[in-house]
Amino acid sequence: MSLPVNIHTHRFNSNTSAEVLSVDYQNFDSFTPTSLTDRQFYSLAFHPMQWSPNSSIDFLKVRELLAHKKCLAIGEAGLDKASPLSTRNQLDLFRLLIPISEETKLPIVIHCVGRWNELELLFKERDVRAPEWIIHGFRKTKLANKFIDLDANLSFGKALLTDETLQQCVAQLPIHRIFLETDDDDVDLMALYEKLAELKSLSLPAIIEELSHNFKRVFRYGKLA
Repeated sequence: MSLPVNIHTHRFNSNTSAEVLSVDYQNFDSFTPTSLTDRQFYSLAFHPMQWSPNSSIDFLKVRELLAHKKCLAIGEAGLDKASPLSTRNQLDLFRLLIPISEETKLPIVIHCVGRWNELELLFKERDVRAPEWIIHGFRKTKLANKFIDLDANLSFGKALLTDETLQQCVAQLPIHRIFLETDDDDVDLMALYEKLAELKSLSLPAIIEELSHNFKRVFRYGKLA
């Protein structure tokens, strides 16, 4: 039987699911990949809210950290209207990650707040043969189909439990483009799986199996049971 997967979290929550911890490059020195269990993994990148024009990046070190067997994604990275970086600098930083994603075969987990037009342009630049991208914490229901058409994967968190408009949207989305996450919220991952099963009129084991297939495809991870 496949495991439920939490593709984006800021703290490990469970011993019964696979989890991908989001680690920012600036905080990596306090993180120990060798301490992770068989079901714990990480993603690494530069959160737009944690960077300033004076921040520096050692891209040789970035590549080394991304090469670790426990690293399954680049992220979270992206665009935020409240970032201390200009939108141009945020776009430049994101574009620096794209060839690294292609070299390492790692997908990109995207953070986006208030910069959806710019993100759409990035998706249109993306090589269709490149590793897939996932927009985490997705709530922009009017944009869901647009990004699905651009081959985006969408990850949903706590809002899925209470936002009826979001629920109606997710019910219509293709299951092979959906992921679930806890992010930094106090929410039970299995409650999200149960809600998605309800919305899709599928059994809980069937939803777990579907999202496990998604995880294996996008994160290129073959052992999940």
